[in-house]
Amino acid sequence: MLSFVYTPFTKMNLLKLKNKLKMIYMLNDDIKELLQKKKLAKNPFVQRNENTFIEIKKNPFYNKNMLKNSLLFKIALNVVYLIFCFFLLFKFRNKSGSLVLIYSLTFDQIFRNGSCQSLQEFLLEKRFGLNRNSTFLVEHRSLKRQKSFKNCIVTRDISLHIYANYCKFSEKLYVFAIVIQRFFCSFLFLITIPDFSLVMKEFVFDHSILRKRQDKLFDKVITTTSQLIYQPLIFSSDVAKKKRVMIWYSANSIPKKYKDTNHLVLDFSDAVYQNVKVDEHWVWDKSNADFLEKMTKVKAVIKGSMMFYRASPRKNTLFKLDVLLFDVTPIKNFPISNIYNEENASKFVTDVVSVIREMKNYPFIKIGLKAKRRNANFHSEVYAQMLENYYNSGLITELNYNENIYDLIANAKVVIAYPFTSPVYIAKELGVACAFYSPTNLLRSQTSYYGVKYIESKDILKKFLEKSLMLIP
Repeated sequence: MLSFVYTPFTKMNLLKLKNKLKMIYMLNDDIKELLQKKKLAKNPFVQRNENTFIEIKKNPFYNKNMLKNSLLFKIALNVVYLIFCFFLLFKFRNKSGSLVLIYSLTFDQIFRNGSCQSLQEFLLEKRFGLNRNSTFLVEHRSLKRQKSFKNCIVTRDISLHIYANYCKFSEKLYVFAIVIQRFFCSFLFLITIPDFSLVMKEFVFDHSILRKRQDKLFDKVITTTSQLIYQPLIFSSDVAKKKRVMIWYSANSIPKKYKDTNHLVLDFSDAVYQNVKVDEHWVWDKSNADFLEKMTKVKAVIKGSMMFYRASPRKNTLFKLDVLLFDVTPIKNFPISNIYNEENASKFVTDVVSVIREMKNYPFIKIGLKAKRRNANFHSEVYAQMLENYYNSGLITELNYNENIYDLIANAKVVIAYPFTSPVYIAKELGVACAFYSPTNLLRSQTSYYGVKYIESKDILKKFLEKSLMLIP
């Protein structure tokens, strides 16, 4: 008679199984590091003064979405990816050639007028030295259909795109088998590893796909400062070594010089910069290059302004605006010791308007204001309402946040920017009169900031505007 031996599924057996699965499926250092960085990204800020770093309890930028942050949603998302992997097995398409992978661009950075043509033209500029014959794969997690322009393709997921289009059927079959194994293995990790759901997709899919690809497929791997806290998994992979670039699309990366170093201001800790996994930084100017090379020990290359588009081919040389303002939309409940709080940001606008109203020819001076981006729910409603009042009164012309900055500046007589917004450096490039105006005395007094005039007084601001607008000799 046959007999069966029953082994109870005890806690000890579960622990042994967990350790065995870790060895088999390689929950490797890259996945572990990515998990730690993603946990940090929930609240990466510290309160900093000259000698002290104090962690803050709440991230003021964090937009909590209960559904997207739930475990069930993340599991369901991975189930969807698994279904996609199955159907893509039968997409018999094996492309060749090199790829430039681009992550973390916003919708507005990718699409202008519903097309990625501007982005493609920007990427092919000589200053970047990218291979014109490569295919540019741009990731954007949108439910809208994928779009392309020539060799620039916008895809919802770069890893799945590579799996679908650059793998032979035999390779796909092998990858899919690994994906199935890791998918079921990940349920044990969800039980035993806190917050494993944050990296479940990378563990199951990205790592399985990328480990089959060879170095020669990838020409460059690019991300932006939107992923300063953590970079996609491929940035930790051997296939991307010596090909990794971070684009600093803002010239505002250097910590501010506060007058009182005992004031606690919101900032990233040094470890955030030092843990960035790239081989090269692309920056606007020398000041940003010097700071990043010192902080990260990685080469920084000056590329000039980077807005992901260029000036329009045909420029209207007639002045449309006399004074062009670039503000900073304040965050709710920012500390008073931070220059980007609601009170200071509001005073920037009211000061400029009040100075212009004191000038001769005031009724004929046209003021325009361009916001950096559309408002989010963590922005100040008080500030938004103040601007709305100015727009309705006709004192300020509201400019679309998605306007071409190069064109706006080229058609303005003078640019006034909140410290230390990037468009003022474009004005400097284009030879348009420009200055930073600080409505607060929190920052250290100075006459210029890396070659751009820095003004703290309303009287000096008035003289600067009068001279720039040629109201006085």
